[in-house]
Amino acid sequence: MTEEFVGKVAAIVIREGIDGTELLVFDHPLEDGGISVQLPAGTIEPNEAPELAVVRELLEEAGVPGQIIALAGVRDEEWEGEKRRRWVYLLSAPDWLLDEWPSTCDCGTPTRCHWVPFEVAELMGEIARAWVQSSD
Repeated sequence: MTEEFVGKVAAIVIREGIDGTELLVFDHPLEDGGISVQLPAGTIEPNEAPELAVVRELLEEAGVPGQIIALAGVRDEEWEGEKRRRWVYLLSAPDWLLDEWPSTCDCGTPTRCHWVPFEVAELMGEIARAWVQSSD
């Protein structure tokens, strides 16, 4: 018997900025007035390949056409009792992208897309991992 997972994807889009490597993120408003800084990511639709899903999600959430460079990894995770398998891809994006632009998430919420220094992204990841470990 095979275990069922919900398929998820995440897009890592980097560029070389004036001050070094930068990562594409978007600010998603929260109901409490806060902001969640996120990578473009989402759920794989039925009969959709992960490679197609990650390109679709990047376009839906950031308005950015992307091209896959490589599969960064696949990870099994659990969130609120749901078992997930997440494919993470490294993608390239057009050179004409601005430093910041408004978009609308696929859920209909207005968002702000922008680039953060890669060091900030690494720190965000460390904070998130520490939070998850403290919640276990």
